[in-house]
Amino acid sequence: RGRWGELQLRRILEMLNMNEGTDFHEQKQELGEGTGRPDFTIYLPGERVLYIDSKAPMSSYLDGLEETDPSKRVEKFTAHARALKEHISALKKRNYTDGPSSLNYVVMFVPTESSLAAACEVNPKLIEDAAKDQVILASPTALIALLNNISLLWQQEKQAKNSAEIIRQASELHGRLTVFIRHFSSLGTAVNKTVEAFNKSLGSFDDRVMPAARKVAELGDFDGALENIPSIDVSARDSRNAPAIEAVPDSDAS
Repeated sequence: RGRWGELQLRRILEMLNMNEGTDFHEQKQELGEGTGRPDFTIYLPGERVLYIDSKAPMSSYLDGLEETDPSKRVEKFTAHARALKEHISALKKRNYTDGPSSLNYVVMFVPTESSLAAACEVNPKLIEDAAKDQVILASPTALIALLNNISLLWQQEKQAKNSAEIIRQASELHGRLTVFIRHFSSLGTAVNKTVEAFNKSLGSFDDRVMPAARKVAELGDFDGALENIPSIDVSARDSRNAPAIEAVPDSDAS
């Protein structure tokens, strides 16, 4: 009986594939001296935490289930509602919600739907009064829904981080492409200058050297004509497939 709520809560966490040490911690001292240790600490995005208490008193309720006398059963259920109310007050005094990373409420897990319903039948304002004390009463169904929502929050957090990383990588690629295109453009300019220098040298060779060489060959009656060296009429071209990329500062540029 003493560990019923704790075992039920553990089963729910296992069913939802939540892992201790990454998704939650059990019996971890989160707050200062005198506040006690939450039974379970659930980690949320944004470095926030949700504390869950699993020690809701259940003895009076279980005793009531065994009673055959309707009046005595009502007495047991009344004692059960009173015990839950006292436990809510005890949770409030532990100041779990005062931590810098904690939410503004603590979850008090009630391990069966029927036990919470029985207490609310005796005390219809039990859930409302607990909320005023920053304690949320959660049956297994409500807790599963809550933890599923937390799982969705983590998925959204991961997607947001992935999107931010894609943007960062794209920005870095853009910067590197800018530097690469700048280098390629410089190479094309150098190639064009080399071709221009070659053609100028060839022109000078044809005008100043070749006439004298042919004259010598003619006077010496040498065999074989001197061949002309063709000029180069090919230049580096601009890329036609990629649009112009605006230069951006890049600290890694080299």
